[in-house]
Amino acid sequence: MLQKRYQQDKSGSSLTSIKNRAEVLDVLQEWIQKGSGAEDALDDGQFYEAFKAFNSELMREEGFSGSQRDSADVKIREAWKNLSQVKESLVALFTTHTKRPPIRRPNMELHEITGNGHPRNVTSDPPDIDRSSPEELVNIIDAMMNAAFRTVTEEVGLIADPNHL
Repeated sequence: MLQKRYQQDKSGSSLTSIKNRAEVLDVLQEWIQKGSGAEDALDDGQFYEAFKAFNSELMREEGFSGSQRDSADVKIREAWKNLSQVKESLVALFTTHTKRPPIRRPNMELHEITGNGHPRNVTSDPPDIDRSSPEELVNIIDAMMNAAFRTVTEEVGLIADPNHL
């Protein structure tokens, strides 16, 4: 729907149509940054290819022609400049977010009991194994294995439970 709106305003070179196009691109940027749009595209191959094609089309679009530069007022020139910047920003944002989507950080810390009964704070930050002591490294690996096997154990327990079916 946004692409359709962008295409409708593409034919005009008035200040309003240029601003409308920039607004559409701003919405797409916000969707990628805050609405996990890049992840949505990565989950659907056809959608990913369509968005990639849209980005390619954006970069091939011609901006100001020579005659428009001479006759256009300052506001229109600024709007064209802004639109070009927003296009470049959107393409770069989509590219970086699809190469490596940002890690979502939980708002709270979890506490876990390691294999030897010692509580350990669990965060979403990766451990710094270069600065960890051998005991801390063993505890980190132990906590990872406990977390992985807890999920497997829960699933196996559900399958083995006759009341589950």
